[in-house]
Amino acid sequence: MNNIVTLIDTLPEKPLIIGHSMAGMAVLKLVELGKAASGVSIDGAPPKNVFPPFQTLKTVLPAFGFFSFKGYFMGSRKWYEYSFFNTIPVPEKEKAFEKFAVPESYKVSHQLVLDSFSNIDFKKNHVPILFVGGGSDHIFPPDFTQIVAGSYSNANSHVDVKIFDGKSHFICREHEEIDLIQAVAYTIVFISVIIFNIRLSKKESPL
Repeated sequence: MNNIVTLIDTLPEKPLIIGHSMAGMAVLKLVELGKAASGVSIDGAPPKNVFPPFQTLKTVLPAFGFFSFKGYFMGSRKWYEYSFFNTIPVPEKEKAFEKFAVPESYKVSHQLVLDSFSNIDFKKNHVPILFVGGGSDHIFPPDFTQIVAGSYSNANSHVDVKIFDGKSHFICREHEEIDLIQAVAYTIVFISVIIFNIRLSKKESPL
């Protein structure tokens, strides 16, 4: 996270930040730190101060390695088929596993759960945040995405949610063109509203 902040500080202006899964949680933190023009969390992990449902705990528990002597998690094909590939055709599941399944350091998940830095101040004023979720996500179900988004309570800040029915945690690689067009169009509209509000606030602010 510190490396990302350092990189952002070298940019001429704050970026629109997009992250998936655990990187979706990073988006929320970067927004809280004031490092983003706006944020998009796709199938994002929750901050530490939002307790996940049993389905999430059951699915992600192996990725924490509490009882493992390895330094990384490598999910089995069965785990990936349930957690990531549950909406793609059966003949494509094996190909997807061979292409996309990679080892992941336990440090990432440990910091997400055990580090107080992962808490989010939901009352703090913030730039607009868009939550994108998959209607068939087995890791972070759509109802849970709604709960995380609904935790934000600052009346002067904007939060929006878009759930794509039939999409899994593998949403970024489910390559149906009509869904891709819909996602891009929705994001463009969201960003356009942000730009309009920023320009409007500048016009209304005193010189």
